[in-house]
Amino acid sequence: MHSCPPAIRADKRNNGKIILLNIIDIPYQLPTSEAEEFKLERELKLEYVRQIIESAGCKVEITVRIAHRLSHAIEQLANSRILILL
Repeated sequence: MHSCPPAIRADKRNNGKIILLNIIDIPYQLPTSEAEEFKLERELKLEYVRQIIESAGCKVEITVRIAHRLSHAIEQLANSRILILL
């Protein structure tokens, strides 16, 4: 188990869920709708990682957000649920 990535070890110790968060960062001048076309592409790329994590026996969720500020997107996700951020 020591060769497992830290997130998988933490998940197994705490019976949690791993959230794969990908944030599409766009300039303030653009509306967030401009990046919608990239959202599905990012989700599909994370599907491979989901399969690896699930094969280790962990629960996993893919979340792709579009934001003007990375920190704001992370804060919104953390505030929307109880999270332990590693």
